[in-house]
Amino acid sequence: MTRLLSVSRAARLVGITRGALQKRIREGDLQSFEGEVSLDELANVYPDVAIEDTSMLEKMDRFVENALQRARFKKLSELTLPDSETLIARVRSLSREIISLQHDASIYQDAFEKLSQQIQAINKDSPEVVITALEALQHRLDEKPVRHAQTDSAEHLFTTDTLLRLMMAQVHIQPSGEEFYIEGDTSILESALSAGLPINYGCSNGNCGKCKAKLISGEIRQTRPHDYVLSTDEKNNQTFLGCCNTATTDIIIETDIAGQSSDIPQQSITAQVKKVEPINENMQRLKLRTPRTQRLRFLAGQSANIKLSDGSETSLSIASCPCDDMNIEFHVPVDNRSAFFQQLQKIKNSDKVDLLGPEGDFVLDYHDTRPLVMIAMNDNFAAIKSLIEHAMTLETAEFIHLYWLISDKEHHYLDNVCRSWADAFEEFAYKVVDFKADKPKSLKTVMADITGQHPADEASLYYIDVDLKHREAVQGILKMAGFETERLHFNNNE
Repeated sequence: MTRLLSVSRAARLVGITRGALQKRIREGDLQSFEGEVSLDELANVYPDVAIEDTSMLEKMDRFVENALQRARFKKLSELTLPDSETLIARVRSLSREIISLQHDASIYQDAFEKLSQQIQAINKDSPEVVITALEALQHRLDEKPVRHAQTDSAEHLFTTDTLLRLMMAQVHIQPSGEEFYIEGDTSILESALSAGLPINYGCSNGNCGKCKAKLISGEIRQTRPHDYVLSTDEKNNQTFLGCCNTATTDIIIETDIAGQSSDIPQQSITAQVKKVEPINENMQRLKLRTPRTQRLRFLAGQSANIKLSDGSETSLSIASCPCDDMNIEFHVPVDNRSAFFQQLQKIKNSDKVDLLGPEGDFVLDYHDTRPLVMIAMNDNFAAIKSLIEHAMTLETAEFIHLYWLISDKEHHYLDNVCRSWADAFEEFAYKVVDFKADKPKSLKTVMADITGQHPADEASLYYIDVDLKHREAVQGILKMAGFETERLHFNNNE
């Protein structure tokens, strides 16, 4: 019997995004069985994944490095391996699976032998057409499997997948159906957040109990004590704290995930300034770090209010990915008339600032696998950056197209970051588009070019962050082009 893989694991195995693999499934190139794909069929569709016959550890190094770079921008040198206790548990789990496969194979072999005996015992006086059909079936049963190149590819995939299971455990969340991986002995909570999945939590330190989850199948191990007391009923119901446990085998858990902005409570947090640095002459980057036990929960695309020690404050879009919610990034326009900006120039590393948030509904639907069209205008890029990094981390979108509309070059920044994304990810495209703000027809021409590439009769979702004075014009252009409102997302954070 062939091994069945989740779509997430299969995509990681062949080095593509989950969204790209799901597209192949929808187009009929690859069959799925209750959300899983056959390893043999995967090898048929991607025969070139067979890696050259070098040492298996080298193969695994290259695979893991590629997977982690794509998913979380990590390098192999940063990979944390599981401890011996976890490895033993995973070897034991894989051994049980292999024994089960061998048992199933022996049952099928017995069935083939009995069928062969029954064919031979059939009355030879049967009609000639029946005899011919039975002889052909007997010939097929007697045939020995022929080794093909695709079989080699399947063997490589099987071996690599086995090694991956030893090094990383997969977590499947019910009822949402989301999946993520646990590296080393990282907690289930930390791994989910790093994968961009906003599961519920509070202190992340074992005190509040907000990260409670129910274990449906698989094995977990407590990695640190916690003060929160689980009731007897909760313990009997396999309830555990995600912040204090890791997975020793692949597991299925039941827990809640924030799917929309209303699922995230507003928080008041005192953060520490890590750095204030110029991006260019017209934009500065503010980096903050929150306490480990009081991090800012937010969804990509949302904003927060920043209040400095002198009382000056402003609301800005968050420019970083929620997968790293302890390190928050903001882009601050250079404005010497602003009291907030003037005070920011006096601030020092390790100074304290107050954060209040998050706010806004300009967020991703991480269940949606349709291609994403991101449109930023001038210096309205922070929220778009957060959305792109989150989408890349989730690996659900089939493709991401970023169009940066520039009316004045002084408003353009982080071009090197966007180009590095385009170089690193096959599923990402980036284009800078010049237009003149004082010529409305220019904007119409620019938008016509974009909608021509991604028309209304295709499935793309639009995420748009444009100047307030151009928002109504862009909305009108897209409406005239036939786009439904549900496919258009505008950043209305002021």
